[in-house]
Amino acid sequence: MTYYELLGVTPQATAEEIRSAYEEKTKALTGPDAPEAKELAAALETLTDKAKRRDYDAAHAPASKPPKKPVSRGLIGGIIAAVAVVALIVLVIVDGKKNAPAPEETAAPAPTAAAETAAPADEPEETPVPAAPADPGIDYDAAYAKYAPDDVVFTVDGTPVTWERYYCWLYSSMNQLESYYGITDWSMELEEGYTVEDYIKEYAQGMTCQHVVIANKAGELGISLSEEDLTSVEAAIQSDADAYHDGDTDALFDYLAGMYYSEDYYRFMSGTPILYDKMFAHFYGEKGEKLTDEDVASFMDDHGYLHAKHILFKTVDDTGAPLSDEDAAARKALAEQVLDQLRACTPEELPEAFDALMTMYSEDPGSARFPDGYYFQPGDMVAEFEAAASALAEGEVSDIVETSYGYHILYRPAFDPEDVFDYDDEGNAVTVRNAAANGLFSNMMSDWANSMEVVYTPEFENLSLDELFDVEKAP
Repeated sequence: MTYYELLGVTPQATAEEIRSAYEEKTKALTGPDAPEAKELAAALETLTDKAKRRDYDAAHAPASKPPKKPVSRGLIGGIIAAVAVVALIVLVIVDGKKNAPAPEETAAPAPTAAAETAAPADEPEETPVPAAPADPGIDYDAAYAKYAPDDVVFTVDGTPVTWERYYCWLYSSMNQLESYYGITDWSMELEEGYTVEDYIKEYAQGMTCQHVVIANKAGELGISLSEEDLTSVEAAIQSDADAYHDGDTDALFDYLAGMYYSEDYYRFMSGTPILYDKMFAHFYGEKGEKLTDEDVASFMDDHGYLHAKHILFKTVDDTGAPLSDEDAAARKALAEQVLDQLRACTPEELPEAFDALMTMYSEDPGSARFPDGYYFQPGDMVAEFEAAASALAEGEVSDIVETSYGYHILYRPAFDPEDVFDYDDEGNAVTVRNAAANGLFSNMMSDWANSMEVVYTPEFENLSLDELFDVEKAP
């Protein structure tokens, strides 16, 4: 039994859902010394720690699926999450831990058409609320007051970005680094010739630009917010107020003002994901239905995706410890028997027979969630699995493949754009067609961002954080 099964949750469960399940399970225990208590505690510890959970998932399936883009948690959550990503990335670079646990990125297409509200990167599992500045010597209010809110910092393809809209992102990244990690030395190099200050300013520019680019491109396409959309914006605002301020929108706007986000800018950003979705639908349909089967297949081929189902006969237990030689031999013998059954099938019989035997014998917990098989890129799977999948033509079955997880029989089914590629955060299946459409739209967005022209006004062209915050350098 896996930890997910023990707690009665799905592999897509959030950390909060896992904690709730743990609390419900422990209520039924007779005491802390009950036999199940230790295992439940281990499940809780493992599944609520991002790094441990990733390792656990890897040990209980032949490979991990490409990470998916999470559903936005609302604008406030997006703002906080975006800043948390910045802080974590900086710390990884500073500590030299290039492989430290961090929000995962991949070349895989994002599986949902919804845009991130404010963060271009994946949101972390938990989003800490920004703390008060750790260093009382940094006066954010005084720095903000040095310029008028409507002073133009730079233009994006001719669209002005004001001090008000730039400073909120500057503050957010700086405050997060300072409050949580004590980073106030902006001259510190993250790599040769690239400082913390460079990163902070680059981040602030990027966050403001992405909203402008989306709004500008939507305008060029004749896409705007309808009355219904504006009602949705108000609903999103109320949702954030409900989530963070007991439904009090005035308290929400006061909180935002303390982070230098104006009510006007907040509403603008709340409309951005709606424009994003409308542009996505314009080009590809709500779920990618405007893409032809050939378009989808071409995208998957261009990005090196492989496709395979498999039947796993595990030679490790649920903790990852190897089975005895006798038990492992029995698993191999069973795999050989199943392979003989598959070899006896005609090409017409094989798809249905493989599915039936996969349901009956496979010990991969992911098989139930991905009945159409795994779509994966080089490096996603263990080497033996990947090599076997690469060697298969459509409709072929592999020999027995041994990996550190056990014995596998692989089958390459016919390609179908309506296959399950992944799941969104609400547990809804995302098709290969939708995933390909998202990947293509992401590429389009990147092209727009790379081609935009950013021109700083002379007053802000060489903005210095030390001068802005009146930091005196040691002689």
